[in-house]
Amino acid sequence: TSYRLDRVENLTISEEYSIDAKEKIGQNPELYIQEYIEKSVNHFSGESIRIEVEYEPNQVTNAILYDFAGSSVKVKKQANGSCRAVFSKMNSVTLTGWFMQYANMFQVIEPEKLRNELQEQLKEAVKKFLAENGHEYQDFGTHDTQSCDYPDIAVPVAKAVAAGEFDRGILICGTGIGISMAANKVKGIRAACCSDYFSAKFTRLHNDANVLCMGARVIGGGLACELVDVFLNTEFEGGRHQRRVDQIHAIENGEIL
Repeated sequence: TSYRLDRVENLTISEEYSIDAKEKIGQNPELYIQEYIEKSVNHFSGESIRIEVEYEPNQVTNAILYDFAGSSVKVKKQANGSCRAVFSKMNSVTLTGWFMQYANMFQVIEPEKLRNELQEQLKEAVKKFLAENGHEYQDFGTHDTQSCDYPDIAVPVAKAVAAGEFDRGILICGTGIGISMAANKVKGIRAACCSDYFSAKFTRLHNDANVLCMGARVIGGGLACELVDVFLNTEFEGGRHQRRVDQIHAIENGEIL
């Protein structure tokens, strides 16, 4: 008989407490595994919730979705070629973890609370990366998973960067687009919405971008930290690119109409 324990990650047992597997499991492995699941990884925090996602259908995404959502998932093809899937899942810590892992494949449509949780989780992943790599930072919010208006976060961050209080800024919303639009309304800000390594690097090399914007419904924590890393560690090339950045400033000052 084979046993499958799905989606239990980062599980370690110290050698001090480890014993022979046969001795631990004994003659009733089913009972032991059931007890282990109930007592050791009881991470469920609520009732089953309805989830709606949008994704691009292909062999990989279909397999990942059906493995996670089960056979009860309902899928409807959209006019643009993408698919909308609806399924129910127990609200648990592994639910947000799954969406963080596959954020580049599946965009959460509903519920809003889950979308907000993903944004908060992405921010926490970035904060942990900054701290581990010796970067000083200030968290301008939001500080919970309640719905908020992204301009309320974008403007204070943008103003602080424009005033020279911070070298760079990092902003997160659902797609990264809305919050970048808001930040770019602040004079002196060159905010770039990035979801790939090349864009994050070259917006520093060629555009001297000073605020990185990312979408929690577009990318996961691992990629987000890679983008933050290259954004913070790439210097502006200057040269012909300085002339173009100066033209942006001229537009901002009303000198080029």
